[in-house]
Parts: sequence; C-alpha cells; structure tokens
Amino acid sequence: PLVIMLTPVPLLSCGDARLWLETVPLCMLFFQCIAALVAPDVCWTTDKKEPLLAINTDPKSPRCRHPTLQRLLGSWRLQDKDNMDAFLEGMGFPPIARAFLVKAGQQQVIRYIEEGDSVHVRSSDLRGTSALELPLSGKGVLANDGDNGSTVCRTASIDKGAGAVVITERVSSEREPLSVCTRTLLPDGRMCIDIRKRNDDGRYFNMKAIFIRELDV
Repeated sequence: PLVIMLTPVPLLSCGDARLWLETVPLCMLFFQCIAALVAPDVCWTTDKKEPLLAINTDPKSPRCRHPTLQRLLGSWRLQDKDNMDAFLEGMGFPPIARAFLVKAGQQQVIRYIEEGDSVHVRSSDLRGTSALELPLSGKGVLANDGDNGSTVCRTASIDKGAGAVVITERVSSEREPLSVCTRTLLPDGRMCIDIRKRNDDGRYFNMKAIFIRELDV
C-alpha cells in the first residue's frame, strides 16, 4: 500500500490568531484615518490610472494665484513622523499595531486647479491611491467617508499670516472640528503637515508628518 507522510503545518495559537484578527482591522482603520487627515478621500483605486479629475497639467498654464499654495505644489514623499506613537495611542491603537504603523510610508501630489480655484491632493499608500479636490474659498464639501461611515464636511482655506494651507473636517451636528490638517513649508524646503484630531472621548491629539519634495508639478 502507498503510504503518504504528511508534515504537520504549525497553526497559530488561539492567542496569536486573536491578536492577528484584532490587529489587521486596526491597521486598515489607521490607514483610513491618516489618509482622511492628510488627503481626505474622494475615491480610492488600486489601479495605476490617474484620478478622473479636471487637472490642468499644461506646463504653459498660469501659475497658482496663491503664493502660499504655490510653494507646496509638487510631489512629496513621507520622510519622518513626530509624536505619532502618542497620537495613535490617543486614537485607541494597541502597542503592536502602533509599532507596525509607524513604519508605513506615503506619497502626496499637490496641484492647483485654476477652474474653480481649488486645491487637488492625491495620496498613495498601502491601500492604493486617493484623490481630493476642495475649493479654496472655504466652501464645504460633504462626504460619507468619515469615521464609521459618518457624514463629514471638509473645507480648505489659506492662512496667509501663518503661510499655511488648512483642511478642516467637521461633523455637521457638532460645533468643534473633528480634525484640522495644516500644511506649511519649512525653512529647509520640506513640507510639514500638522494633524490635530479628536478621539471618541472628545480629547484632541496631535502629530506631525514631514515630507521631502520629489518633483514639481
């Protein structure tokens, strides 16, 4: 008779399996959270096509009429993060998830859209690519992609005094903002994104993401 020897395959212990099942959803939630802050979603795609938005990429097109935004236009790559572990802890992430997530990278491309006087932000990370377009007039844009699928209103504005582009996210039923994302250009030419977000307990936590320039748009 034919005898087949089977090599036992090690299985995860109950504790390891439970930890894996708890950590993976948290990791995905974190990527959604951070992406919504640094580049709030309009749509996500995993293919290589550019977002279907009216972006004027003609090199002869007029320069951005906002000097503050003009300095931030281009392609950026995440280089460093400050206070991220404390931020994640405040958002309720366990230590093992925080240790994994602090190593995640991201790329952003910021463009100015003359028609509509809007800012366009494209963000790429482990999930794929997202795209956002917001008018710089401060007019709110509603979306159903907030935390737990809630409806949020996002606005973009330019703080000339601080030399910053500010994106604010609010829940329509609440007065205080849910999150504020402030982009500025550092003296060394890097972009700093200050992120301030409120957790479920109503407390605010802050972190910074530092990006280095890759190319101009």
